[in-house]
Amino acid sequence: MCMCMCMSNCDVCCYCLNSICVSIGLIMCVVLVKYRDSNAVKSGSFLFTLLVVISCMLLISSIGFFAVPPEASICRGRWIYPALAFTLLISCMFAKIYRIYKIFANDKVRIVILKDIHLAGISLGLLMITSIILAIMMTVEEPHVKTVGN
Repeated sequence: MCMCMCMSNCDVCCYCLNSICVSIGLIMCVVLVKYRDSNAVKSGSFLFTLLVVISCMLLISSIGFFAVPPEASICRGRWIYPALAFTLLISCMFAKIYRIYKIFANDKVRIVILKDIHLAGISLGLLMITSIILAIMMTVEEPHVKTVGN
């Protein structure tokens, strides 16, 4: 007997779509790693491009939290997992945009070098702020499981 018989068609479609999207993301990660020495990947910052793809996969896979029956830990995951994945995505894109801004916003012509380690601090800082906000939120108001009718 198939394991999917107990799930609704919507849940099965959700998991299949998640699997397809995460598989595409994994293929993109493999392609990025394979061609990381090419000029196109180097100019786009390999580290942040890889983190953007990984955070997109995490964000897409967070849909799975909404397809399972709610419990206290699942309810926490519905808040925490997508929030951290989205923050990672936005902070990596912000770091890349900030690098371009610093290079082209100079009135004087000079060489500006911003290493990935400096820009990773921006991403890490935004992740820490999000984590603190989520920790406060989970401490003040613990998620409750609500059941609607039988």
